[in-house]
Amino acid sequence: MQLENYIAGNWVKGTGKQAELFDASNGELVATTSSGGLDFAHMLNYARTVGGPPLRKMTFPERGRMLKALAQYLFDRKEKYYEISYRTGGEGPVGIDLEQVRVDLRGEQAMEMGPFNRARLSVGYADYQHQ
Repeated sequence: MQLENYIAGNWVKGTGKQAELFDASNGELVATTSSGGLDFAHMLNYARTVGGPPLRKMTFPERGRMLKALAQYLFDRKEKYYEISYRTGGEGPVGIDLEQVRVDLRGEQAMEMGPFNRARLSVGYADYQHQ
């Protein structure tokens, strides 16, 4: 199977020398891919003239929602990607599930006590664990 590149709205196969991707467990060829023969100037122009203007019109929250939708799309299909990842040497699912509790207490008291004219206190507590 030759992997294709998504360029300017179309799937395109690279030409010339192919990079070979092997199954890490048995050494079988899984796929090939290449960026040979691809028109990088065309890709850059497409990004600047077709993709760039609408992206630049989006607010940061809109961009964030778009990235979140993409992440959800990929997440919903993760099992499909895990299979090929395992075959080509990838590790299992990676995730970070962090729970944190943090408390800070700061105070200051003005006082006249010998050489001291005030006292400051700063106490902090942090507890976190990976789930």
